[in-house]
Amino acid sequence: MYKTKHIAYLFVFLFVFNGCNKDSLKTSNWNPEMVTPIANVKLTLGDLIPEEGTVIYDDDNFIRLAYREDNIFSFSSDSIIDISNQEGLNEYYDFNDLNLDDFNDEFNYTLEQVLTSDPTIQFLAEAAGIEIPFTQEQQISGGVLNILSSELDGLGQTAIELNQFNNISFITGNLSIGIQNNLPVSIENIDIDLSTGLDDIGLLQFSNIEVGETQYMSSDLSGKSIDNNIISNFIQLNLQEVDPMNEYLITPNTGIKIFFIIEDINVSNVTMSFNDQSLTDYETLIDFELENGEQIHNLELLTGKIIYNISSSIDSNLSFKLTLPSATIDGEIFESVQNISSENNSSYGEIDISDVIIDLTSDFSQPYNKIPIHFEVFIDSGNELITLTNEDYAEVNFSFSDLSIKYADGYFGDYEIDLGGDIVDIDLQIFEDFDSGLILDDPKFIIRVFNSVGVGASINAGLSAFSPNLDNAIFLFNEIIDSPSSEGGAIEQSWVYDKNNSTIENIIALPPQQIEYFGSANLDGSSSGNLNFITSDSKMTLGVEVDFPMSLNIANISLKDTIVIDEIENVNNIESLSLFMNIDNGFPLDTKLDILLRDSISNTTFDTLEIANFSSGITDDNGYLIESFFSKNQFNLNNNQIENLSKSNQLVLDVTLNTEDNKSIKLYSDYEFLVNIGMLINLNLDE
Repeated sequence: MYKTKHIAYLFVFLFVFNGCNKDSLKTSNWNPEMVTPIANVKLTLGDLIPEEGTVIYDDDNFIRLAYREDNIFSFSSDSIIDISNQEGLNEYYDFNDLNLDDFNDEFNYTLEQVLTSDPTIQFLAEAAGIEIPFTQEQQISGGVLNILSSELDGLGQTAIELNQFNNISFITGNLSIGIQNNLPVSIENIDIDLSTGLDDIGLLQFSNIEVGETQYMSSDLSGKSIDNNIISNFIQLNLQEVDPMNEYLITPNTGIKIFFIIEDINVSNVTMSFNDQSLTDYETLIDFELENGEQIHNLELLTGKIIYNISSSIDSNLSFKLTLPSATIDGEIFESVQNISSENNSSYGEIDISDVIIDLTSDFSQPYNKIPIHFEVFIDSGNELITLTNEDYAEVNFSFSDLSIKYADGYFGDYEIDLGGDIVDIDLQIFEDFDSGLILDDPKFIIRVFNSVGVGASINAGLSAFSPNLDNAIFLFNEIIDSPSSEGGAIEQSWVYDKNNSTIENIIALPPQQIEYFGSANLDGSSSGNLNFITSDSKMTLGVEVDFPMSLNIANISLKDTIVIDEIENVNNIESLSLFMNIDNGFPLDTKLDILLRDSISNTTFDTLEIANFSSGITDDNGYLIESFFSKNQFNLNNNQIENLSKSNQLVLDVTLNTEDNKSIKLYSDYEFLVNIGMLINLNLDE
């Protein structure tokens, strides 16, 4: 005989159930002799939407999605003006024309020297009362001067030694001889025949040189070769005849002064000592090769180097002088001198041009982008004689390196800069729990721009979002970026896009799995008419901010929790099994509760118990919950469900949330859904 009893002896079965460690609702309304509690479950919206990634909680626990990236697009001075790869120069100087400095010399040929050069003339002079050596001052009569002039057939020969050179072969050159009359009477005529150890120069004839006057005669040296031993033969000297009764003052300086000048010198061969002699003097312009029509007026370098390589065939010390005439550093014209030793005939190195300020407007034909460069090569041999020919050469190579801008101004052109793109993971994890995405009340997408570049631009950019099934939504924006008016200034702008002025809600409703951004900037560097500027610290950045308050209309949000149970034995002795539940719905959402009977080992769900639907909690006019919805529920399992329960080791509570039609609610992380579950079993016991 069988006997049916209520589970007054349920303690024998308590060991088979293990519930989750959850906060409890009070269960005083249950008869502990009749129903045994097996689980107390508390589910919150914080479980559904944890505060991590892009999810944040406000101070009142209001949930919002927030994401900010201040630099998804940016470009700096190098993006606008790239001067880093400027070409240099390669100059070859073959010294085909050696332009040498002028030679100048002068010497005095005194009356005392003339009188003592010939014993006969000296005797006559002394007999006429002239004191030799000359006193500081003495008077002689015009008659004595007339006698001496008649006896002079010339002044004889004298050597003019020019120490600056040994010998020269002229391509061009001009010799000028000057005679300064320091005698007390005029010179009627004087003839000078010039000769050297190589070529003769020729006869130079002077006439009518007044007292104190200097007279010059020239001779063309083109095609001639001379050495430094120049013989001057004064073959004739006639003085003006004067009144014999007149008195004239003579001193030790009385005589003639001879000026010897060689100018406009261009030689094919020269042997001489050189003292900082310029071998070449060359000026050119470097035009910055900029691809987008930029016109730079002023440039200050943050960093920069000139890499040079200088070589020469000349066996002497050379100096290479580089000048940037329109560039200054510390208020001085930029110059750099590099030396080449006679020991190796070449030099390689770097010239630091950091902090150099350059005016690129000095070329009137193109008042931008051009730097004048001035080269000079000097030779300094000291006292050593060096031979130069027109086959000698010097080669100069230089290039720019590591150029970067500290400051630049001008007109930067109108052109497009590709800002690139990327795929951004903004970690919107909650989308995984939404069957049909989010329909938010007030989503905002904010574009923020910071611009310290002295040029405006228009930004054309967008976002392209893709759902897991590759549905696509695109959000585009086109805005004008203003520029600061002066160096050191900055412009900050922002634009707010919402569902009233954009398609941003389409991206949220996908829901998105990936968001790709792309964009370009069109510089307004010439059409604006304002002078553009940029510094090493200048930048233009574009950032985004996502602000999605969780005030929304949603469908079928699934919230789950799992209760671990042990296997039920002696299933055949169970006559009936009922689940008793107290439900306190603190969500402002309509709620449906299902319990899944599941085996975690085989990953099998044997059955779904559709427990009940529950009304939402009550909210005030601001959408905040003011009263939860409480209900008591009993679910009786049939034999098949009891059998499936006996095979399960998990009870999965599946809470599905929905808003009422066309109604939006606000989500707070502390909203709760509380469930107390108890079990009543009737057994068939064998007497």
